[in-house]
Amino acid sequence: MTTLPKILCLHGFVQSGPVLAAKTQGLRAAFLAAGYELFYLTAPVPMDSGITELADHRGWWLDDGIYDIDAGISAVKQCVLSEGPFVGVLGFSQGAALASALVAHPEIVGHAFFHFGIFFSGYRLDPVDYQWIYKEKVTVPTLHVWGDLDTVMEESQSQRLLDSCEEGLRTLLTHPGGHFVPQGKLMVDKIVKWTVEVSGKERE
Repeated sequence: MTTLPKILCLHGFVQSGPVLAAKTQGLRAAFLAAGYELFYLTAPVPMDSGITELADHRGWWLDDGIYDIDAGISAVKQCVLSEGPFVGVLGFSQGAALASALVAHPEIVGHAFFHFGIFFSGYRLDPVDYQWIYKEKVTVPTLHVWGDLDTVMEESQSQRLLDSCEEGLRTLLTHPGGHFVPQGKLMVDKIVKWTVEVSGKERE
């Protein structure tokens, strides 16, 4: 039985793997048709409502401006060991910020190489402690997708992540929507086509 190449998917803040999977059914189906499997990992940090833990709402770190990514890195490292290898990584919002660290330094999760990164509404890790991640520009192909009407992530924040990637290896796509992973056929086809081209895998 042939194993499809896997793409690791990292959800946004106050989401989960199953939530992102449900919100990206069209993208997942298109990737499967192209010969790729999307693997959705759930973040390790629970969100506390003050009354009870919200099992379906998690984060890679508490988004309080002074955050610690160690738990998120550990979760990805365990995932790489049990479910890897992964040919690339895809992230949305907070998940895209973590994904940017993974494509820049895959060794932090024990992964030899991610061939590409796909960032939806992405941004750089801001704390001073993590600026070493961006000391050198990301040197694998990256796709940056953001919405013209995104009121959660400022374009300037996503632009900083774009500028952290090698100019000849980065691609920008915009859509006329907000803070979400676009599921329109035209945009989905562009994303999958880009992935097939940069990974060197032809559609079957």
